[in-house]
Amino acid sequence: ILLHVKIIQYGSFSNTFELESVTFSSNSELRKIEECAFANRRMQKPVLPAGIKEIAAMILLPLKSGILVN
Repeated sequence: ILLHVKIIQYGSFSNTFELESVTFSSNSELRKIEECAFANRRMQKPVLPAGIKEIAAMILLPLKSGILVN
C-alpha cells in the first residue's frame, strides 16, 4: 500500500483472490480501514501499521486468523 494512503475504503480489496498479501511501510500514513476492505481474500495474518486509528468491523470476511498491529 502506498505510503500516503490514509483510508482504505469499503470493499477496496474484496474478492481479489489473486492478491495474497498486503505490505505497509513502517512509516505508513494509513489511519482508517473501512468495512469489508479485505473481504473474501486469502490473507492469513495482516500486519497493520501502528499509526492506524480506526478499524471498522468486518474488514476480513471470513475471518480465519487474527490481525496484528505492528
